[in-house]
Amino acid sequence: MRKIRILLLALLLLPSIVCAKENFKYEEKLNIDGKYNATTFFSGDKINSEAEINGISFMAGTEINLDGKLDYAIHMAEDLTLDGKVNNDAFIMSGKQITISGEVKR
Repeated sequence: MRKIRILLLALLLLPSIVCAKENFKYEEKLNIDGKYNATTFFSGDKINSEAEINGISFMAGTEINLDGKLDYAIHMAEDLTLDGKVNNDAFIMSGKQITISGEVKR
């Protein structure tokens, strides 16, 4: 799982160096809120998001809890919980459990 995360991070960050730094974050425990009007990439051990992301949301972590609004979601986690809303497409991978109690439009 770590090799996949590192490879994905490298592939996503290299062509996007010109983007704003606040759209790319890594922390062990990451709390995301506010509004982002661009593609974002967040990685960490435990990620909690209540953000509104108007763009593509990439997230990779051990545990991801989503309770915000997203345009597009590409997320990988051991345990993933989606309580929020994805307005368009969602690509979600999990090594253990995916819980969706929110809304995915298509």
